[in-house]
Amino acid sequence: MHKLISRASLILVFLIALLTTAHGQQTGSIVGTVTDSSGAVFPHAKVMLNSSATKDVRSVTTNSKGIFAFSGVVAGDYTR
Repeated sequence: MHKLISRASLILVFLIALLTTAHGQQTGSIVGTVTDSSGAVFPHAKVMLNSSATKDVRSVTTNSKGIFAFSGVVAGDYTR
C-alpha cells in the first residue's frame, strides 16, 4: 500500500510540473514600430492592446524610435 501511495504521489508531482511547463509556453511578445503614411516614426505614442476574451486593456508608450513591446502576452484574440 505504501508503494502505491508513493507512486501516485510521484505521478501527481510529474503531472503538475508538466502542466506548469505547458502553461508557461502560452505567452509571447508583441513588438512593433508606429509610423505614419510617409514612414516617419512616432516617438512617445501610446499603443493599446485589448483582449477580446477578458476585456483586459494594456498600454505602452513607444520609445524615441517609435518602437513598442508588450511582453507576457497570453495567447488569444486581441483588437486595436
